[in-house]
Amino acid sequence: MKIIFRSLIIVAIFSLSGWAQISNYANYGFGIQSPSSSVRLLGMGNAGIAVRDSMSLNQSNPALWQGFGSTSLQGQMYSTTVSVSEQDFLGGNTHFSGFSFKMPAGKRMGLTIGLAPITRVHSKTAFSDSLNFQADDVYYTSEIELIGGLSELYLGGGYRISNCISVGLKTSFLFGNYVVRNHTEINSVTDLESYYKRTLAIDGNKISLGVLFSDRGQRFNVAAVLDKSSQLKYWTKIENTYGPDTTRAAVKFDYPTNLTIGTSYKFAKTLAVNADLRLGFYDGEVFKKFYIFQQIDSLSDSRNTIGFSLGIEKSPRHSLMNSFLQNLYYRGGVYYQTEPVYRNSGIAEYGVSAGVSVPFFNNLNRIDLALTYGLREGFLKQNIGLEKIFSMHIGITTGEPWFRKYKRR
Repeated sequence: MKIIFRSLIIVAIFSLSGWAQISNYANYGFGIQSPSSSVRLLGMGNAGIAVRDSMSLNQSNPALWQGFGSTSLQGQMYSTTVSVSEQDFLGGNTHFSGFSFKMPAGKRMGLTIGLAPITRVHSKTAFSDSLNFQADDVYYTSEIELIGGLSELYLGGGYRISNCISVGLKTSFLFGNYVVRNHTEINSVTDLESYYKRTLAIDGNKISLGVLFSDRGQRFNVAAVLDKSSQLKYWTKIENTYGPDTTRAAVKFDYPTNLTIGTSYKFAKTLAVNADLRLGFYDGEVFKKFYIFQQIDSLSDSRNTIGFSLGIEKSPRHSLMNSFLQNLYYRGGVYYQTEPVYRNSGIAEYGVSAGVSVPFFNNLNRIDLALTYGLREGFLKQNIGLEKIFSMHIGITTGEPWFRKYKRR
């Protein structure tokens, strides 16, 4: 009977294609990208590595981590629903999407520490099937859960060389776990059960270098950020009903290098347009070495990624006579991005966004809100249709004018 049980586990684990989850693409590659950028940028289609912000933290470019007007703590979260009309499917989840602490360190420098998710996977399904063994049909029911993701703990700072040039450095420790659980009930005379759990534990590090160029009036900004990782490694731990726990040797793989180029132009006192171009460079063998759920030859190749964002922002005119609505920031944007997993057409997502900010307590605190609506399509489109994604984001920044020196007159 043990041979039957082991065979059922293998069949159950390798028959998960098309399972219901927050995204049908979540169990490929590193998972679905988590929206860890500031809510302000998400309201502009995630465009903004050249956008200055003295109140809250712009996590996308360490060269902007200077010129802070206050010491502040910032946190954010989001809620997402995914629907597929062809499957009459509706899923959703709510996640914390990071926090940061920033402070000025003199006239030209600032320091930041933070924690942010990079990718997320969360799905659960149940199905029934049968296996023919020794001329008999053995029926079973399996419940499978896949959960986990990759996160980063970062520390860095920015320095203003001159009024026109700033540079920044961010060092990150990457860590995460991916867990696959499978519980199988075998419908036989003895009504036996089996259990399988596979855990991947990942760690590594990376550095990010940022630069910002501005004209003297700071109306036109150009920025670039390079993210470079060292080799990451992961361990696989397997637990099951039929024997002791086993841990496999560590496997090393190259995490991608990312380059982002952006610009921001203020064509009126309160109106600015921003644009970012993102490029991801992936090792073509990376998914042969790392896979969350299973290794599939047709999915083992990866491709380089590309993303583009365009956003606009209207800031308020500062006046003591402003009404509540006149003190708000208004934003809108569009975006397009591809994913590294490649099979036939790959995976692409595109959409629109809108946002608003509410400053309070003497403009040292702010609530940022953003809505995004996107469409995701890829190699599963013919089987499942088009995924429609609607997300709501909220970020809160609370600060005080600590550690900031003022000249005496």
